[in-house]
Amino acid sequence: VSGSEPKIKIYDEEKRMLDIELTGEGMMPPGHRSRVYCVKYTKENPNILLSGGWDMRVIIWDLREARPERGYLGPMICGDGIDVCDNIIL
Repeated sequence: VSGSEPKIKIYDEEKRMLDIELTGEGMMPPGHRSRVYCVKYTKENPNILLSGGWDMRVIIWDLREARPERGYLGPMICGDGIDVCDNIIL
């Protein structure tokens, strides 16, 4: 789940509880600094998640570590406008 906060929440559907909260606070690379508009899992690795938003960053998250793996500065994403070519990502 993403939205008006600069974080991503991943819920366990069976337990109906929050499982992981991705903020990236105090980490390098840092997490989002503004609203997160879209998230997408890669097809080849369910532990890798991409997110983008108003802070002009796309972040690749490793869910096993619950931290940002890499970040790219540039695109301002204001909707469901993110895609990934899996043979390039991790």
